[in-house]
Amino acid sequence: MTKKTRIIISAIALVTVVLFVIRVQQARRDLVTLDVVNMPLRKVIRKIEWQTWESIDVQKNLEASITLNVKRVPLTEVLEILAEQSEARWTLFYPLYTAKKSYNELRQIVRGEKSQSDSVWKSFNARGSFGFGGAGSEFAENLGVSDGTLSLTLKDQTVESGLRSISRLSNAKVVAEDGTSGKITLNVVQTPLKKAVALVAKQLHRSHSHFYALLGGGRPPEVALVPRTSEANSEERPAGDRSRGSEGGRGNIMQRLEEFQQLSAADQQKKLNDLGVPAEFQSSLQQLAQMPAEQRGDFIQQQIQSPQIQGRIQDRMLKSLTFTTPEQRAARDRRTPQRMGQNRP
Repeated sequence: MTKKTRIIISAIALVTVVLFVIRVQQARRDLVTLDVVNMPLRKVIRKIEWQTWESIDVQKNLEASITLNVKRVPLTEVLEILAEQSEARWTLFYPLYTAKKSYNELRQIVRGEKSQSDSVWKSFNARGSFGFGGAGSEFAENLGVSDGTLSLTLKDQTVESGLRSISRLSNAKVVAEDGTSGKITLNVVQTPLKKAVALVAKQLHRSHSHFYALLGGGRPPEVALVPRTSEANSEERPAGDRSRGSEGGRGNIMQRLEEFQQLSAADQQKKLNDLGVPAEFQSSLQQLAQMPAEQRGDFIQQQIQSPQIQGRIQDRMLKSLTFTTPEQRAARDRRTPQRMGQNRP
C-alpha cells in the first residue's frame, strides 16, 4: 500500500468518525435537520427517527403531506410543525411496564392497531393518561415538555396520584400498566424527566422507556369530561374512533356537563385534575356545569372573549400561519364546512 493510499484511507476514516460523532451529538440533543416538500408524513417521521434515534408513532388513520425546512431544530418544535400540518397533536409517553411485550402493546393501542380490552392497559385512559400538554386535553394547547426537567416533591403517593402529578408538571404522559401498585416518594429539583421517571420505575419495580406519538383529530382518543354512565356508552372504542352520538358534538358535550353536574365538588375537582385541565379553567368549567342550559351559551361567549382565551386563539392562528403552507391552509378551509355540517345536531 502506497503512502498516498494510506493517507486517503486515513482521511476517509477520519471523516467517517467525525460524521458519526456529529450524528451522535445531534441525536442526543434531539436536533432535526430536514428539507422536504409534500412528503408523506410517515416518510418524514422515519427520517426524523433516523436522525434523533427516537421512536415516534403515528396514529393509524393519520395521513398528511409535509413541507418542512429546518436546520438543527429541537425535535419538540418539529413535532409541533408536523402536528399543525397534519391537524394532529403530539405527546411524549413514559410507560412503566413489566415486559417488552407490554410496552409494545401500549404503542399498538396508541397507534389504534389494538384494543385495550385484551391488553394490560385497560385502565390506561382512566388514569388520566391523556391530559394537559403533549396530546392535550379538550381544553388546552399542546405545550410540550418545556426544558425536559422536573421539580417535584412527593411522599407516599399512590401510583395514580403520583404519576398524574408528574404528568401534569412535565407535560408528558407517565403511565403504568395494570396491576402496578406501591407508593411513590420523590424529591427532585430541575432533574431530567428521564431520570425522574427512572427513580419512580425503580420504586415500583417496573421497566421504563419513552416514545413520541402523533395523534389525529386534534386531540388523542377517548378524552371525556365525565365518565360514561350507561353500559352502552362505556363500550370501548379503538384509538382514533371519532364517531359521535346521535345528538352530535354539541349534544354530547351538554350531556357530559349534565353528568358532571351530578358529581360532588370533590369528585368534580378530581375529574378536572385527572383530565389535566389547567387551574385557570377549572373554576369556569365548574360554573358552567352548575348553570341552567339556557344560560350556558352566553357564559361560553363571555369566556371566549376573555384576554386569556383570546391570547390562546391568537397564538393558535399565528402558529397555523407560521407552520403551514398556503396550499395546506386552503385544503383545511375546504374541509371546514363539511366538518361543521357533520358536527351539527
